[in-house]
Amino acid sequence: MKTTLKCESRPMRVNVVFLQKVTDIINQKISDPGLSPSSIARELNMSISQLNRKINAASGYSTNAYIIQLKVNHAKKQLVQFDKNIGEVAKTCGFIDLAYFSRTFKRHTGVTPSYYRNFIQ
Repeated sequence: MKTTLKCESRPMRVNVVFLQKVTDIINQKISDPGLSPSSIARELNMSISQLNRKINAASGYSTNAYIIQLKVNHAKKQLVQFDKNIGEVAKTCGFIDLAYFSRTFKRHTGVTPSYYRNFIQ
């Protein structure tokens, strides 16, 4: 029974380590508008489909959704901690288009970036 548990926990540990490595890459390049699954796959020397499978297995998200989720979380921190305008926050999170940033932020949080800054902290 213990052997089975050890075998089951090893893939879980590998997934966590892999996901942390991907998260670190995304956080390092979060302000890069060109950040994409293909750029991450290239950095990790793997195919995009392999990257997608591994991220989905580890997080339950597609690679694009995982990137967006991290960008929105970064934006939430920026909105609360710094006195930057919404455009500057969008830019530091890798969004070129302010309207797209606002729509994406609202889709993930349920509120606009300005509402989040003023009322949710």
